[in-house]
Amino acid sequence: MTRSCTTCGAPTKKTCRGCSRAAYCSANCQKKHWAIHILECDKPGREITTADRLAATVISREVSTDVETLIDYGFCRVADPKDINSLVAVYTEIIRDFGVKPLTIHKWRVEKKLHSEMIAQYRSAGKKASQRNFLWLRTNAQVFDSESACGPSVDARDAVIELMVWTRIGGSPRATRQQIEQVKETWSDEKRFCYSFYTMVISCGGATAELPEYWLKFGFCTFQDDMAAPLRSLYFDLIQKCTFDEFCEAFSSSSLISLMDRKGVKTARSAMPTEFESLLSRSPDDISPIWQLKLYALGCAINPEPACFAIYGFMNCTDDAEVNRLRRFYGTLFKEYSVPPLQLEDAALCDQLFPYIAKLPDMKLSKSEKRFLTRVMKTCNDIAIRWYISQMMSTTGHPL
Repeated sequence: MTRSCTTCGAPTKKTCRGCSRAAYCSANCQKKHWAIHILECDKPGREITTADRLAATVISREVSTDVETLIDYGFCRVADPKDINSLVAVYTEIIRDFGVKPLTIHKWRVEKKLHSEMIAQYRSAGKKASQRNFLWLRTNAQVFDSESACGPSVDARDAVIELMVWTRIGGSPRATRQQIEQVKETWSDEKRFCYSFYTMVISCGGATAELPEYWLKFGFCTFQDDMAAPLRSLYFDLIQKCTFDEFCEAFSSSSLISLMDRKGVKTARSAMPTEFESLLSRSPDDISPIWQLKLYALGCAINPEPACFAIYGFMNCTDDAEVNRLRRFYGTLFKEYSVPPLQLEDAALCDQLFPYIAKLPDMKLSKSEKRFLTRVMKTCNDIAIRWYISQMMSTTGHPL
């Protein structure tokens, strides 16, 4: 099959031998793109280092999102946007203009000679080098000292991440944190919510169950494991391809699925769990109680909405001990039996919780467990839903 060369765009049938995903018309084109492709290749031929990630960032002109790379190469020892930009400029000149390879930079860092070797590179380049970059490098040796007293501070790391997110959405790379906060104060709650999610995607890949609102509303709850690695990759790719305003609008209008498809990530999106599309197609303020049940059952410190207690048998528990016992049982269903949440929801709404659970493959219950579950899962959800509506009316003044 003829494809376009990743580097120059020429038609070619040749691909990377390591993964066959990237197309190259010549060895020279592959060599030019290797610093970026090495991070994606299935068989890169050696261990990937943070220096490789640094080089890919410089060559692609993207903002680094790998926290380990930020720590290893001094970004977490500077907080001022001007210093961050100067540090990027120095690395850009070292890698792109002087041609220093990632393996060499990695060796310098490991041997604790990063700063001195970079100084030597600038002296060797002479007048061809940027004197402004060289001056900044000479006067900021502490940035490159992994054992310096200032160390990688939380504040500096947060400042770097803040600036990364800000520039990702189109903000000025010279903005201060105070200026960024002043702009954010003018935003709607939903826009600030999306901005916080961008921060999670860029700093650590996405939401976790410890951040329940994001974990639920962006679909991470549909995965069996907390990492949800495919979804992290999907959101990372999406925010490279859409504007921040497009993302916010899609989130507010429950059309993130449509946005993903328009921006060329439909194949990856289609590989998500079957429940993912239905969840994201609902209002972010209309999350089904089944997902709150899953979060609650996995031990997260949340207070589920009354519907969660009403539909899934918690109303029939006589004390806190029984509530915890039922919660742990649901946790076992999700973690060990991988029960499809929407099937469990259907069983609950049809008052068939225990019959459904009893028929699960390999389900073994002791006599005491059977007695307990038969009693608490004996629901009448017409009554439960009416009870839920009455609770909502008493607390909010409206049923939904």
